[in-house]
Amino acid sequence: MAREVPSEDVEFYAEDGERAVLIDARGVEIRLVGPNGISIDFPWDDIASISHTLREAGLQCTLFIEFTDDVPYDCALTAPDDVTYGRWARHLPDVLDHYCE
Repeated sequence: MAREVPSEDVEFYAEDGERAVLIDARGVEIRLVGPNGISIDFPWDDIASISHTLREAGLQCTLFIEFTDDVPYDCALTAPDDVTYGRWARHLPDVLDHYCE
C-alpha cells in the first residue's frame, strides 16, 4: 500500500495506526488510515476553537475542535514511541498558537 506523504506546507503532521492529523494554513485535516481511509477537512473559518491535551504516560495526543455551529469533534492519536511523542508535544502547541491567536 502506497503511503501518502504530507506536502511541505503542512506545519504539523501526526499519524498512528488508525488516523492522521494534518494542520496547515488551510485548517485541520483528519484522515482515517488504511485502504478505505477517508479524509475530513476542517477549514479555519469553520473552527471556533481548538485545543489539545498531551498524556505522556500513554503517549497520547488529543485534539478538541469546536465548530462555529457549536458542534464538537475530538481525535486521539497514540504515538508509537517516546521520540515521536516528544516531537508532537513540542511542535503541536506552537502550531496551534500560530493559527489560534
